[in-house]
Amino acid sequence: MGFPPPFFMPGAVVILGLFITIALVAWMAAWAHTRDPSNRDPREDYRQLQRQTAWLEQRLDLARREKWSPEMIQSLEQKLGAACDQLGRARGGILVPRPVRRA
Repeated sequence: MGFPPPFFMPGAVVILGLFITIALVAWMAAWAHTRDPSNRDPREDYRQLQRQTAWLEQRLDLARREKWSPEMIQSLEQKLGAACDQLGRARGGILVPRPVRRA
């Protein structure tokens, strides 16, 4: 039995090396693209804030209906207030504080 072994396929090694190289380059390009601040879309950020605010409102309503602990309700109220403030700054306007509904 000589060297290389009869099952050794040099073409497969080249193809595998090429595949791994292309995968690494694609991964690095995608990673660099996501880290670039010029790729941020302010409209998408605003929509994300709107979705987060709506979700927090739903959680707060659920917490009040199901009578969660006061600490949890207070935490949700604080998070909702912060999200509304952030949404107001993103919109460029001033938000009027909403009255807190009590169940």
